[in-house]
Amino acid sequence: MLNFNEDKDTLDLPMDLSDVISKGISIPSKAQDSLGSGYFKFSFKVVNNSEKPRAFRYKIFYHNDSYKFEEELDDEYNVLAANNFYGSWLNAKDSFHVTAVIPNDGNYHQVLDSFKIVGNPRDERKYFGAAPYGYGISDYQIDSTMKSILKDNGWYTGIKDKAAKNKITVESQMRKDAIWVLNEKFNKDSINNRWKRNPHVGCYSFTLAITPDEDFSKLSGSLKDISKPVNGNYIDPYYELFHKSNPSSLVIVKSDQVLRTKAVFELGSGIYIPESRYWKGTIDTNNFTSNCGWSKQIYNTAQFEQYFHNIDKSLALNNIPVSFDVAEGNYTREEYNRNKEKYSKASLPADYFQITDFPGKTVSSDQKNNKLLIKNPAGQRKEQVGLNSRIGLTYGKFIARIKFPAIISKDNVWNGLTCAYWLKYQEESDWNNRMICDSLGYLNKFIDGPASPRLQNTFYSEIDFEILKTSNYWPATSYTKGSKVPVDHQENNHDLMVTCTNWDLACKAPQNFSVGAKDFEHGNTHYITHRWDDWYKALTIKTPIEHDSLFNRPCYYEIEWRPDRIIWRIGVDRNHMMEVAYMDNTITSIPNNQMLVVFTQEFHHSQWWPLSPFLQELIPYPAKDIQGEIWEMVVE
Repeated sequence: MLNFNEDKDTLDLPMDLSDVISKGISIPSKAQDSLGSGYFKFSFKVVNNSEKPRAFRYKIFYHNDSYKFEEELDDEYNVLAANNFYGSWLNAKDSFHVTAVIPNDGNYHQVLDSFKIVGNPRDERKYFGAAPYGYGISDYQIDSTMKSILKDNGWYTGIKDKAAKNKITVESQMRKDAIWVLNEKFNKDSINNRWKRNPHVGCYSFTLAITPDEDFSKLSGSLKDISKPVNGNYIDPYYELFHKSNPSSLVIVKSDQVLRTKAVFELGSGIYIPESRYWKGTIDTNNFTSNCGWSKQIYNTAQFEQYFHNIDKSLALNNIPVSFDVAEGNYTREEYNRNKEKYSKASLPADYFQITDFPGKTVSSDQKNNKLLIKNPAGQRKEQVGLNSRIGLTYGKFIARIKFPAIISKDNVWNGLTCAYWLKYQEESDWNNRMICDSLGYLNKFIDGPASPRLQNTFYSEIDFEILKTSNYWPATSYTKGSKVPVDHQENNHDLMVTCTNWDLACKAPQNFSVGAKDFEHGNTHYITHRWDDWYKALTIKTPIEHDSLFNRPCYYEIEWRPDRIIWRIGVDRNHMMEVAYMDNTITSIPNNQMLVVFTQEFHHSQWWPLSPFLQELIPYPAKDIQGEIWEMVVE
């Protein structure tokens, strides 16, 4: 790589995330390249040993070797290798380049060329669309679409029904639908949205293939054109180059130099407020700042946006009318039990969890200290709060350094908060579908129970860290009939439960797919995996950790997501992490679509976590703001 001064075999070059929201990740960026071209300049030398002058055809291939499916299984092409991240020239259809005619003089002749690593390197049409949907939609377009809705009686009636269900004005609902319609329309455009399949982190190798011009016709079509599937499958060029027989005249040279890249998020880059995802109505902009809002500048530069939870209004919360700083104020079990006796459920009005009425008020991006802040506000409400990244990635070690707030009092009483660090599908769209589940299919995430239809593929994926106060075990019904059911007394210890979950949508392709509480060994570690029933869409492992060793102090949380496994780790020291959960593709379906990072502090219904020693509705409202801080976010 001639334009990078690097003498070692490994070039360490982090991804430049400063201008990728609308363009996608490009390696190198123009800012990283000393020549300002935004390409890797490379060279090779060739000697013509034939009896006459001749030209040669050549092509460079890059290949992510850190997160890949093996190219060959049982002496055959592994079709899953089509999911590997590889590329060549910027235009995927660009074939082998041609050298000048090289004399047969016994001397080496230098050839210079360039390439870059970009998203959607095969130029797949499913990743095409319009310019990113957010800032580009004008008020005129929205107003015109709203007028079209008013002229369509059926459409307008549906809008009114949705407005009533969401408890917002008809005009607000109509505006939301107009934005959604425009987004869908724009997604059908013809611009290569390279951000929809961003380059993977990790190590890349580089391989040059070169052949005499007259032998070019002997090469396979998939080497010449990586954008062209063969019998419906893309062919990883490393399979063609290293596992198949090629013409003897094809010379294959793998470079000694590799690239190692990672994504380091800029936490002080700002927070974008996504109007289309805020379902409560017109947005109050009084809390917008120079780096939090929806201005064009913020849209283009902010690497995070405020996350707005969906609230299930079918689940009422009959909360006691008490406020208390449960964790810091040392709410005792005696006080908890006294209030439990004092208030009957029948006497308490129905309430619900809430999201903010003032976007931008409970989240902030600290430019000076390069960190993110989220807080559940004090008051007579239990309000969910969160942030998510705006740059999607597939695979990697997702490492966050987070200072979660204290959530247990000295007397072990929980304040009702679940602190979560998780990954979630980037977009509800066909371009972001997971690989096909070839055993019955996936269950629909949004329809529960046996009525949930099976889908061949789906966009839904989620990998979770959720940390709260609950039991280390599961109800007796989850264990094998006749076995001894373990029991713990969480109210008597100061432990948190670190729950690690993969939402596999009950795909039954894994050979050891299971229901209930099952033993699972990884190395010398024994885990209990749990799935509620055949229709439950996620697999969970729980691990207890002492509260003060984890919370109210910065701690590292790592989700290592690979094509065949997921590993969850925690530690105060980045170099000494403790594994708290492990799952692989023998027990759960591992997602392969593009996901975003999410940080949340949310209140959960206790029924979601049976055997919890403290019920959510008997835990007071927060008397003080409960603040969490995100200090680092790296994917490598």
